[in-house]
Amino acid sequence: MKKQRVCELMTVAEVAQLLNVTRGYIVQTLLRKHVMQPVFVIGGRRYVLRSKAEAYYVKRRRIARRALQQLARVSQEAAVHRDAPNADMTDSDGHYVAATVLTTVSVFLGDCSGESLPLVCTGTATGPDATVWRPVALALRQPSPRGPYPVGSVFTIFVHNTSPADSCVLSTLRIDVVCRKGLAYASVQSANPRFDLEPVPVVIGDDVVTIARKIIASVE
Repeated sequence: MKKQRVCELMTVAEVAQLLNVTRGYIVQTLLRKHVMQPVFVIGGRRYVLRSKAEAYYVKRRRIARRALQQLARVSQEAAVHRDAPNADMTDSDGHYVAATVLTTVSVFLGDCSGESLPLVCTGTATGPDATVWRPVALALRQPSPRGPYPVGSVFTIFVHNTSPADSCVLSTLRIDVVCRKGLAYASVQSANPRFDLEPVPVVIGDDVVTIARKIIASVE
C-alpha cells in the first residue's frame, strides 16, 4: 500500500472543522458507514485523505447551493400564489373537505448569511390543510437520511406546503434557530410579519433534528 505523507491526510477533528460538524458525526456517519474511505490509523489516531475530505466538502456545498436555489424559487412562487383561492372542496353531501397538502421540511446547518448551507435532512408529510405545525412534526419523525445528525448551535428549518394535485405552492416559511445557555430560540419568517416562538430547553448532545422536534412539539 502506498505510504501517505502527513500533508495528504486530515484528522477527524480537522474534517469536522472543515464541514462544520461534530467529530462524532464524522465517525458515525462518514467513517463507519464508509462514506469517506480509506481510513488510516497512525499512532492511535484516525486519518482520511485530504483529497477525499475536500471533495466531499465541495459536493456538500454544491448540493446545498442547489437546495437553496430551489427554496428561493419556492418562496417566490409562494409569494405569487399565496392569495390564490384555496382548493377546498365539498363532498357529495355538501360537507366541507379540507384540501390535501404536501408539507416538505428541510433542516440545514448554519444561518442564511452564508453562501450555502449544509443540508442535514428532509422529511415530508401529506394530510389535510388543518394546522400549521402538525404536518411539520410528522415530516420530522422519519426524515431522510435517518441519522445520526450533527450537533449545532445555529441551524435553519425551511417548510413549504404544496398542492399534490398541481404542485402549486401554497405557503412557505423559514425558522431560524439559535441555541445558547440551554435554550433554543426560534424565529419564524414567512409572508406574514416575523414572530418569535417561546424558548425551548435543550441539553448537551441534542442534535439539530432533536432540537427541531422539540421546537415544533412546543407549538403543536
